Amino acid sequence: MNKEQLALFGGVPVRTSVWIWKSSFGDEEANAVHTIVKSGKLSVFRGGTAVREFEEKFAQFSGAKYGVATTSGTTALHSAVTALGITEGDEVLVPPLTFVSTASVVLQEKAIPVFVDVEPTSYCMSPQDLESKITKRTKAIIPVHIYGHPADMYKICDIARRYNLAVISDSAQAHGAKIKNQPIGAFGNISCYSFFQTKNMTTGEGGMAITNDDALARKLRLKREHGSIPNQHTWYAYEELGYNYAMTELQAAVGLVQLKRLEGFNERRRENASFYQAQLSKTGLVLPRINEEFYHVFHNFPILLPEGKSHLRSEFVAAIRAEGVPVDICYPVPLYETNLFRKAGISGRCPNAESITSRIFTLFTDPALETPDLENICAAVIKVSQFYLGG
Repeated sequence: MNKEQLALFGGVPVRTSVWIWKSSFGDEEANAVHTIVKSGKLSVFRGGTAVREFEEKFAQFSGAKYGVATTSGTTALHSAVTALGITEGDEVLVPPLTFVSTASVVLQEKAIPVFVDVEPTSYCMSPQDLESKITKRTKAIIPVHIYGHPADMYKICDIARRYNLAVISDSAQAHGAKIKNQPIGAFGNISCYSFFQTKNMTTGEGGMAITNDDALARKLRLKREHGSIPNQHTWYAYEELGYNYAMTELQAAVGLVQLKRLEGFNERRRENASFYQAQLSKTGLVLPRINEEFYHVFHNFPILLPEGKSHLRSEFVAAIRAEGVPVDICYPVPLYETNLFRKAGISGRCPNAESITSRIFTLFTDPALETPDLENICAAVIKVSQFYLGG
């Protein structure tokens, strides 16, 4: 292929029409919101019932007894960290291949995120490296089910039991994921989810922490509700430091509808991922490996450039975008290489994560994508791969 054939250098793009994102919302979500608005009960603290119903149903679906709805996945994680009493000087083990919140909530409490390398195929936390990073100051582990692929929670939880460590599962990208038919929310002390617009199910913004522990559920509610004791006759019975992390009734109403549709959304994401696997198998790119013991829900579809080709990533991704289709880089560097953690004096050495983040780009798996969309995306990736990789 000649350079001039690429849209980046003046060629005709694969897709000439403007890309328009389609919503996963429909009439049922709109009607649910309308019902709440008409009721006038926009808050659970003013007679609303949708938040409590959403908490109960999402927790049950996800493998736990209790759900505590929050304003975001980040505030769910922060509530979990504070509910477990993690404080200044404590160490919390986290992967560097993740969104910033996984580690920034640790910094919020003046605790120390210690970065654990990831496995080279699942991109999730490596149990082997995890155990090597445990010290006397370690208090908790936050594994991440990255891109919708479950972390190896059997091994991670076994290590946690042996060292008496808490486990907070960052499940922001993995609603409905399973390990050996067990929902990921059944593992660890607390599992935290995000309902941001791009997630496998959404309330626009919002989050949820789930747990099977009665005492932790009470603590999570305290943290969410200004530290005020639940079920008192006054708003002002403050027991400890808490926050205003309450979800609205409007969000919960949408969440209840989206939860009913989640399994269908996930199946569609898996179908889209299978389409990518089949179409891109001969490009020379490194595609995800699927372990049949894990029910992968493909929040998105991660792809690696071949080893030794990381220097091509920026131009490679720009070339795909120039063909008229969307592509992202999640995530471009390990967290410890960002200024936030450098300024905090936090460093790391995770060779697998460094290799992966230097070569990765991600394709969207949204259930609203239609076959022509998927075909355009694959055609663009193949076209660009043929020029840069000879694939």
